[in-house]
Amino acid sequence: MLAHWPEAVFKVVRSAKELRKALSQDAWDCVICDSALSGFSAGEALLLIYAQVPARPVILLSEGDISGKENHQLNQGFPCLLAKDEVDQLPGQIDTLLQ
Repeated sequence: MLAHWPEAVFKVVRSAKELRKALSQDAWDCVICDSALSGFSAGEALLLIYAQVPARPVILLSEGDISGKENHQLNQGFPCLLAKDEVDQLPGQIDTLLQ
């Protein structure tokens, strides 16, 4: 990711409280969300993100085969769903979402 965007800033959050704080403190171009969050679901994270920064694209990273999950997650409002083993596609997906 840094090779693609050498000036990029990344922040890891592990709770809804940390997510709220990060969203309120900085302006983010994109949010990458893990489907396996501790203490709150990816859907809850999406609602929180869109409540604070509604125009930001959100990419959901999921474990394993995503073929059965894709329509369900996209219908929840995630514009992009990637399997964690396809993370090499992340820069291209971000570029597409930011256009």
